Amino acid sequence: MLQSLFNLEFHKDFGCTRIETLYEDSSYYYVIGYAQAKDKVEVGVMVNKHDKKSGALTHSAYFDVENVWLDFCARPRVLQKNNNLNFCLSGTNGVVYIMNYNTMTQDITVKESIITKSGFVYDLVEDDEGNMYCSYTTKDADNKVQGAVSKFRIDGTKSHYTIDNKGMIHTGGKLMRNDKGTWYFIAQWLPSFNDNYLVVAEMDSAFNILWTWRSPWADRIFGVRDVLSIDNDQVLILAIGVTYDSIYREEAFVDWVYRYDLKERKVLWRRNYGHPPSSIITPGCRVVASQRDEDTWLMCTSAVLAGSTREHYVIAGRVAKFTAYGDTLWAKDYVLYKDEHIDRNRFVTMIPTMDGNYLLGGFYLGDGCRSWLVKIDEDGNIVSRDTTSSLADFAPEDSNQSLRVYPNPASDKIEVHYTSDSGDEVSGYTLSVKNVSGREVYNIYTQSATNQIPVSDLVAGVYYVSVVIAGQVRKTVRFIKVQ
Repeated sequence: MLQSLFNLEFHKDFGCTRIETLYEDSSYYYVIGYAQAKDKVEVGVMVNKHDKKSGALTHSAYFDVENVWLDFCARPRVLQKNNNLNFCLSGTNGVVYIMNYNTMTQDITVKESIITKSGFVYDLVEDDEGNMYCSYTTKDADNKVQGAVSKFRIDGTKSHYTIDNKGMIHTGGKLMRNDKGTWYFIAQWLPSFNDNYLVVAEMDSAFNILWTWRSPWADRIFGVRDVLSIDNDQVLILAIGVTYDSIYREEAFVDWVYRYDLKERKVLWRRNYGHPPSSIITPGCRVVASQRDEDTWLMCTSAVLAGSTREHYVIAGRVAKFTAYGDTLWAKDYVLYKDEHIDRNRFVTMIPTMDGNYLLGGFYLGDGCRSWLVKIDEDGNIVSRDTTSSLADFAPEDSNQSLRVYPNPASDKIEVHYTSDSGDEVSGYTLSVKNVSGREVYNIYTQSATNQIPVSDLVAGVYYVSVVIAGQVRKTVRFIKVQ
């Protein structure tokens, strides 16, 4: 049986490919990144569609964006709207692009573009009403950098907000909406090359700063890669720090995980799971909640294999599982190539999968740039590439119907709204809620377009709400239950 540690298959016309983020629906894994066509110098946007059972490439889409740099910076998340996947990227021409990939037509298009004078993009999020927000770095009239946020409403109108530099916000950052209707903004503050700080701020709906907190200078934070909500008061922050490479004897980057209390405005703990640090690794990956164990998380990064020396230096992708107190339960390294002195095994992204496992994506540098995937279980064991559950056996989704769940994440109850894209209500269907193991935890037959489902008694984790008509699943949406 094939294992899930494997090279990704790409279109024959691509000479170089680099994965940046992943997405999953009921039938496919989507690899989003960039590629370089063999006959071109420029790079373009790439979305590959892979069969979940075999890992085989079923379709490859490519879109040539003018002057695109395609650094996804903080690797912003993918937003799913019906049959569309939205994600953002940076351009060397000072433009931020919000891209759209249609899973039915398998086409890539530019949904929105923002003239920023800087081009660095950091996040793309959605509120409960379906409005989209993009965080990025821009420049003011004096050519000084500052953070900014653009709001794209569902009615087609948009607003652009710049953030006052007096609040120590000089770049874009990660966005998180809270239950008060305000925003938390997590970013890097870089007043000078040798001064690097982590900044946490709360902002109102117009992105005016209400308060800010910054880390001690000794933390030397170079950037923020990921933020994961634990509850309304606490978050996990994955930030890039500057430290020392004892093998190469020079400065190196390292991934720090902070547990931060937003109410008390203080760090509860900080840990590094990528020892020893390396000067040739570009860090910054993902943190996800365990799908099996409460108050437990996994993060992926890259690290130097144990026993490496300056003469024999091997890079590995690393996954660590840790507790609510930051204690390591296990940490494992994964190597596709054992070539020395070549950065071939780094991890860059990770998602929890519908079958209760985790899919990791990375790339290796050598003869060009190529991407690879690893699928692991809760204990870090590599699982077979054709691992599936009943959740993967969906009937084809009806592209003319829409399912929304909010709030997401939720702690007490969720509101489920189901209509056709034309706005007509769809009656006579079953709402089913399943956990990641495929066990049904809630079931109701309804003729209403909007229904409330209590979730307070569910354990924290990932769940799936499905609309079932005549015994077939028509739409499924994932939501997260928090304590």
